[in-house]
Amino acid sequence: MSHPVSFHAWVSLHEAAAPRQVVSHLTHIEDLVWTNYHAGAVSAGGYLTQVANVLKGHADKAYNLSVKVDGAPSMVVGRDPDDGQFFVATKSALAKTPRVAKSLADIDRLYAHAPGLVETLKVAFTALSQLNWTTVLQGDLMFVPSLRERQTIDGVPHVTFKPNTIVYGIPEASPLGQRVLTASVGIAFHTTYTGSSLATLRATPGANLNALGASSDVLLFPTRYQDVSGSVTMTAAETREIDALLAKIVKQTAGLQRNPFLMALKTTPALRDLLMQFQNQLVRAGQPITPAPQQFVAQFVDFLERLEEKERAARKSVAGKTGVREKYLAFIGTVKRLAPTLAPIIAWQALVIDAKLALMTKLNLRTEFSPFLQGDGGLTRGDHEGFVASDRQGGFVKLVDRSGFSQLNLTHGRFQ
Repeated sequence: MSHPVSFHAWVSLHEAAAPRQVVSHLTHIEDLVWTNYHAGAVSAGGYLTQVANVLKGHADKAYNLSVKVDGAPSMVVGRDPDDGQFFVATKSALAKTPRVAKSLADIDRLYAHAPGLVETLKVAFTALSQLNWTTVLQGDLMFVPSLRERQTIDGVPHVTFKPNTIVYGIPEASPLGQRVLTASVGIAFHTTYTGSSLATLRATPGANLNALGASSDVLLFPTRYQDVSGSVTMTAAETREIDALLAKIVKQTAGLQRNPFLMALKTTPALRDLLMQFQNQLVRAGQPITPAPQQFVAQFVDFLERLEEKERAARKSVAGKTGVREKYLAFIGTVKRLAPTLAPIIAWQALVIDAKLALMTKLNLRTEFSPFLQGDGGLTRGDHEGFVASDRQGGFVKLVDRSGFSQLNLTHGRFQ
């Protein structure tokens, strides 16, 4: 019999709270090794263990798993703690200098550069202002009337909407389908913010939708992943497979504790950021982010050399061009010198991706509305964008199929 693995056996998350915690960008679980080095690798194992426990029917209640819907734009909505006024905003509300719209005129002024966004935010402002706001929530806009369509899928009338890359479809005759047809706005709130001002907000996973009351103009989509005990739990064979993967990740993680490549990145965060850009470029090109180590190094060095050439061309002075040259020579030297120690990190990422995709295959089997992809031949059933794992200490990480959804989103997303 398989027993639950304690998250706290992996990593303690009871560290001192940072003064500000916002959800402006979610890290891919396999990228935690780049953003937080060995400790990040430990955290990734802990998150995967807890997702597996959800599917075994014994999840830790201190842990939250939600569906990552493909809504757009990401919105921050609520009452400004400073003056009590209702506002809507994009993620600009979470900037160091928050920008929020407290009137339709504010929307025209703040978002004049994006006419389509202006109209969407105006519809959202009018509808969402009818709810009972006492706090600040973040979520993803799912539809406004201009995005809503009626389509027949497999002979069944559906109401569909495509906020970004994925098309969502709900049988028209269902109660949820009828609500989609009558509401002006559909939104999926996933995060609650508290604080004495917009500049000091702190994030907590989840949102109390009941506290908002109800409006016929607003459809609030729940994002919390429902307990799947007894319905989509893993088979004995699947449990053995994921437990074997998790054991390999534990072993591989232990070997990263003093990895020279990670230690070099920790002292050179600019190189770390370029490495993550490089992997995103591989995603855009439809290539795996974990090629063989020699190929990884060769491609990364080529990426750095092309960036150097571009940056040097932008400098006018000899001193400026020389500075760029010296910076990239140092980066490339570090990569080549420590290339042999990169292999264990790539192997760790590959294991984490395998475990993530295995878990996502099961998680996608049960959701309240169906995702589709639009192709030349019409709609084909697909998977959700992904899932978000979070804890009570404000940690968030996303599980997304980068070779599938991320590649589509980076090239075809509505607000790219």
